[in-house]
Amino acid sequence: LSQDKILVRPDGRISMPLISDMQAAGLTPVELKQKIEEELLQNINAPNVTVIVDSINSYQIYVMGNVANGGAIKSTTPLNVMQALANAGGFRDFADKKDVNIFRGNLLFRFNYEEFTKGRNLSQNIFLEAGDVVEVH
Repeated sequence: LSQDKILVRPDGRISMPLISDMQAAGLTPVELKQKIEEELLQNINAPNVTVIVDSINSYQIYVMGNVANGGAIKSTTPLNVMQALANAGGFRDFADKKDVNIFRGNLLFRFNYEEFTKGRNLSQNIFLEAGDVVEVH
C-alpha cells in the first residue's frame, strides 16, 4: 500500500488504493493524514500514514504588456505585484507605470507603480493568486 508520491490533481483531489477519491486541496498535511487514516480504517487495522509536501506546482501567474519578459511566472510562494513585475524584468521604456491592471477572474485591481514607489497607497501591492494576470499598458 505504500505510495512514493501522490500528485494532487487540478481539481484538488487525490486517488490511492483502498480510497477511491478524496479532497486534498485546502487541508494541512496533518489534516490530510487524519482523513486518509479514517478512510483506511474501513479496511486496515491501525493504519499509519505520513504526508509530506514534496513541492508546490500550482502557483503560476502571468505578466503581459510593456514589460521586458512577459509570460508565465511559476513560484513556490505567492508573489505580490512588485515581485511579479521584477520577475518579468521590469517595465519597458514606454510603459505607463500608472496603469497596471490585475485580473482575477471577474475582478479587476489597479496598481499605480509611481504612487507606490513614492510611499502612497501601499495597500495596492496585493499578493497575487494562482492564475492572476498582470497587464502593463
